[in-house]
Amino acid sequence: TACAVVLSAGIGERFISPGAVAKTFLGMGDPGDDLIIMSFRMPRILVALFAGICLAAAGSILQGLIRNPLASPDIIGVTG
Repeated sequence: TACAVVLSAGIGERFISPGAVAKTFLGMGDPGDDLIIMSFRMPRILVALFAGICLAAAGSILQGLIRNPLASPDIIGVTG
């Protein structure tokens, strides 16, 4: 996931190399890159990360409640 975060922080209208992204994360980056990464791209990355975590937890809870490792939403009528 760390590689995905670094790549996602570098991809955008203005490409920032992974090395520059790593320097920015360590506090030694260019101020312009710091503004772009920390102010604009990191909130998007964090929201995506937390949304993925929540979806994974919801799926795990659903499968635990149904006690079926291959549970799908149509089993409990969620598809309608």
